[in-house]
Amino acid sequence: MSKISIYINENAPTTETVRVLRPITGESISYLQRAIATEQPVYRCELFLNDFADVADTLRSIVMDLDSTGVHFTITEEIKGAEETITKEILLKILSDSESYRL
Repeated sequence: MSKISIYINENAPTTETVRVLRPITGESISYLQRAIATEQPVYRCELFLNDFADVADTLRSIVMDLDSTGVHFTITEEIKGAEETITKEILLKILSDSESYRL
């Protein structure tokens, strides 16, 4: 399984960042503020499970909304315990290719 994590690259959470993330992730304001301040993922999920369509939509929304507001973020992919940084383009290609394959 592939696990995706999204980290915010800011020292302190901004109102705009939390405003963008809260409705998409469903997490509380305090959770998001703490995750950003402690450099923990603001969103983490496993790909290719039964909820793939929902997870893919959530990932797309997070990436596109953060990107449009200028928030700097990092995406990591973990496969079999090895974690590496990927670009938003790679993530979107993974999601697109996987959806095409499932059809």
